[in-house]
Amino acid sequence: MDYQFHYDHDRNTVVATIFGEWNAEGSNRAWQRSLELVRKHGATRLLTDHRQFSFRPPTLDIYERAERIVGLEEYKAIKRLAILVAENAHLPSYDFFVTVMRNRGIKVATFVEDEAAAWNWLTQS
Repeated sequence: MDYQFHYDHDRNTVVATIFGEWNAEGSNRAWQRSLELVRKHGATRLLTDHRQFSFRPPTLDIYERAERIVGLEEYKAIKRLAILVAENAHLPSYDFFVTVMRNRGIKVATFVEDEAAAWNWLTQS
């Protein structure tokens, strides 16, 4: 699992591009780096590009990870989280993650291969 990050100043958005196969250690590092950039730049949005990433963690891990993320102070600054996925993504994993996050008050949506729609949704008021 590998990742790249950048900050889009015009959209006040941290963009995380994730590659490879999911693993807990890599996922923890990616979330830590995302939140460091949110804090550093005062970002209010996060776009996570998973089009080259295989996200198939155990269901319990999805639940526990979402619970942990929502409890972090830096995460409370994020108004919207968009997850961009490939057509062949394992959608049940994403659906469950989105449900857990929404149940905790986070505005999150998944977009299949439609980067323009993800940006449009992210930048809505």
